[in-house]
Amino acid sequence: MTRQRRMAASMVLLLILALTLFTIFPNGSAENVKHVEVDWSTVQDDPTVHLTITWLGVPGFPNAEEGGFVERVLEERFNIDIKPIFLDQHAYAIKKPLMLSGGIVPDVIYEADPVAVQKDARHGFLLEIPHSVILQHAPDLVNLINEVAPETWLYPYCLDEDTSLGRNMGVPNVWVDGVYPPAPVWRSDWLRTVGFDTPPHTLDQMEQAFRLFRQHNLSQLPDGIGGYGMTANMHTWWSFCSEVFGAYGITPFDWMYRDGRVIWGGVQQDAKEALKLLQRWYAEQLIHPDFLSDRRSDVRRKFLNGRIGYVNWYGSWGNMRLDVPTSLARQVQTLSPGAALVVGPHPTGPHGHRGMRVWGGGGNIMAFGITCRQDPRKVLRVLRLWNEVVKDKQLSILCGIGKRGMHWDYQSPRVDPQTGTTMRDPTTGSVIMDATSGVTFIGPWASPSYRKRHLTGYCFTPNLKRPEHVRSLRSAEHNAFMDRYRHPKWGRPDYFLKPDVVPSADRYLLHLRMLQQRVYADIIAGRQEMKAFDQFVEDWHTQGGSVLTAEANELREQMHQIWQKVGVQRGNAE
Repeated sequence: MTRQRRMAASMVLLLILALTLFTIFPNGSAENVKHVEVDWSTVQDDPTVHLTITWLGVPGFPNAEEGGFVERVLEERFNIDIKPIFLDQHAYAIKKPLMLSGGIVPDVIYEADPVAVQKDARHGFLLEIPHSVILQHAPDLVNLINEVAPETWLYPYCLDEDTSLGRNMGVPNVWVDGVYPPAPVWRSDWLRTVGFDTPPHTLDQMEQAFRLFRQHNLSQLPDGIGGYGMTANMHTWWSFCSEVFGAYGITPFDWMYRDGRVIWGGVQQDAKEALKLLQRWYAEQLIHPDFLSDRRSDVRRKFLNGRIGYVNWYGSWGNMRLDVPTSLARQVQTLSPGAALVVGPHPTGPHGHRGMRVWGGGGNIMAFGITCRQDPRKVLRVLRLWNEVVKDKQLSILCGIGKRGMHWDYQSPRVDPQTGTTMRDPTTGSVIMDATSGVTFIGPWASPSYRKRHLTGYCFTPNLKRPEHVRSLRSAEHNAFMDRYRHPKWGRPDYFLKPDVVPSADRYLLHLRMLQQRVYADIIAGRQEMKAFDQFVEDWHTQGGSVLTAEANELREQMHQIWQKVGVQRGNAE
């Protein structure tokens, strides 16, 4: 097919989409108005009144069907009719702007990032939702945000270009799982061979183990090329040698707070010290020579093939289970009989620091379309829906993983501690399943694609779950693993949880990140001397870093002002 024909076919598909959406949203149009206010004191929602709500949810569910289990649960409980739009990531990026600019504005709109909120608010597609309205109608949701990720109140907050007044244009959600740092994984058979009974706990021990790996050439590969300590993934900036920088108290690609100011971690002298160590490791061939080109899949493959004996990312409960065929531990044993893995601690640095970068508890944003101005009761109804999902554990579970016995069950039966026999219900005789054994999906629901097609609860209630609810669905062993190896106290999030939250991030951040990655790679590989770091710091500031830093400190002040409005009791880790 020629390029012209492909373009013509794309235009026809977009036209069909627009006509289809117009059928769904015959009255859904956005007005060219930046800010439309509603007198919320006059708005009351009668639960007995049936409401129809158009809903653009979280992308990634293109094959989902209207009328899924969770949708029906929510419709019945809250007396609504949801008209969902399911898009994949690509369609979300391409078709969402087309919909909105064409005047087709859903009542509820998923926004991936703060920059998307600001753009849609600037074009008049979103309805302002004062914090007081959210506090009144979704107090439990507010408490969850304040507890897990109060920084996210910045994400839907927009400054008016004309008046410099701040307006809240949505509701942030949280990501409870984002507070758990990844844990390092070692080849324990390699460690035993070189004299380590336990995984290294410090950077010095880590270096010693890497050096012994090279001396013994433990790869056992026919070509003899292996036995390196580690490789790195320069392309995935958020995980690149994160535990090494963490041992120096640094998150190099994020905002940090030090000495009363917000700073960029990658231009601090502690980052330079970490680079000195990595440069020396590379020069001594402790780091695989391919690290400049390795991507995440390459790192995993090198570990599976025995070319490296350590990875910093894959220490999860699932990856260490030998009973799961796709787990890292099982695959290593399959490829190398006799091989074994062990999860290690994040290494401690010269000044006692340790930890690894995490995304933190920040999620995305759910906004309300300007169409809700015509019937603001929809806003109150949806706020009540989200609040109930947070408040009601059973509803939270229904929306997250479905109904027990239909979609999932606990993994193991309960055992009588006295007799060691399986326990049964005295009335029905049925086996009693142990709630501390974790959950497993049953029947066709074991297929992730099937769940995405027929459950789709994530589209309507993204990440609205309390930490204790999440913990209650894990097995006791899983929780013990998390406490031992992936405790949140070792997680190092960005100060704002997302580095691109600063207003000028779209102008400068990508360029500065690429500059930093290039200079870091050159220094580690020895293509530039350490003095290149000082020039990089100067370039970073002059090429936009000073602007971003000033904005970050202004943003901190705005964040604290918002916290006063929403009742945040704890401060950021300062």
